[in-house]
Amino acid sequence: MRKLLAEYATVAALGRAPETIYPHVAAHLATCAACRADLEELLALTEASFAGQVAAAPGYPPVDLSFLSMPAPTAPQRPWFTDTLGRLTVIFSEPLLKALRPPALADAMRTALLGASRATHEQLLYRYVQEPGSLQDLDVTIEAYVVDPARGLGRVRVGVDVPSRGPLDQAGSQVVLRAGDAIWQDETDELGSVDFAPFPLESLPQLRVEITPLRDAEG
Repeated sequence: MRKLLAEYATVAALGRAPETIYPHVAAHLATCAACRADLEELLALTEASFAGQVAAAPGYPPVDLSFLSMPAPTAPQRPWFTDTLGRLTVIFSEPLLKALRPPALADAMRTALLGASRATHEQLLYRYVQEPGSLQDLDVTIEAYVVDPARGLGRVRVGVDVPSRGPLDQAGSQVVLRAGDAIWQDETDELGSVDFAPFPLESLPQLRVEITPLRDAEG
């Protein structure tokens, strides 16, 4: 019966006849002085609340959520991986390209060193450098340049350096570029460099670079 007293008091405060809705509660109240006393207190509080006579609390204590465990920070996913054959694959994306864009100071220095005419035609857009020491006997640099901005064409240069080989003996590493269904492939020259041009700049966010380095044992 005590569980129904709050509903009984609410119906009474609304001006209805609770004894017709809860006749068994009304019958119990006729014989139980304790429940009648509880009902009187509930009626006083309920009627005062409906009449706007109960003052709002001046403030509420802050919610203590210290019992909730904080999720562990998610480590950023690295944009590269190697397979069992030692082939390196670098996968580009919009967030990666945003992080790779050179600062304005670097562009200004490049313009001063190369001359305004050449820098205009070959503006450096992005430069990816494989983290030093992340791969055994392999250093990689990938650069994207603007060649024809009106047509949205550029050039992708891939530099592959195998430290176990001489600085002028870097030829023969296989480099494959994939963007959607398009595929470009070539081998590095004696300096370890290979250029792919023209390259559609709109394909950079989906660029996938696969590098199979040529080492002395393989030569």
